[in-house]
Amino acid sequence: MAMQVWRRRVRGALGNALVWGAGWCSVGVAGTLAAWLFDQLFVSGPPPFPWREGLGFAARLGVIGTISGAMFSAFIGLFFAGRRLRDISWIRFALAGGVVTALFLPCFIIVARALSGDAPLPLPHLLRNARFGLIFGTAAAGISMLIAQRLGREAARDDADVPPSVEDGFVTTLAAERVARQPQGRRLAGFRLRP
Repeated sequence: MAMQVWRRRVRGALGNALVWGAGWCSVGVAGTLAAWLFDQLFVSGPPPFPWREGLGFAARLGVIGTISGAMFSAFIGLFFAGRRLRDISWIRFALAGGVVTALFLPCFIIVARALSGDAPLPLPHLLRNARFGLIFGTAAAGISMLIAQRLGREAARDDADVPPSVEDGFVTTLAAERVARQPQGRRLAGFRLRP
């Protein structure tokens, strides 16, 4: 039993880390594209698009987002374990994500620079990274919770449509068919299915 819980938590942490990494990477691509369009339209005319720099920035942002998402998953495991999605305020969850990320990013940068032998960054640079982490962490956690709560409500609504018995031939909804195909107590997309 403990191995299943551990495996589920690791899978959840990896999933959260990948979602945060993909989100942060897409923001990096969008930011690079927006900066290029602004430069092209208002500043210097049609320069070539900086693909290498833009994709490098997006990749770095994705890696930092992935690591921050994994760290926030550890925080979730400590402070939100055992709570139902509907009982968690998405605003508090978003603020927690922002605070955790704002505290984590400067620490991560200090440790990474020390391990690589680089000089430490000045405090204003670390504070700028903390503000960046606060904004991105708040957005990522809030959007993640809103999506999870919406999916949870839809799953609960789908489960409410399931007739009391799926063996008597009255299985007509897609949710009921999905439940009928699943073994007893199986989880689908992170939600417990009840036949």
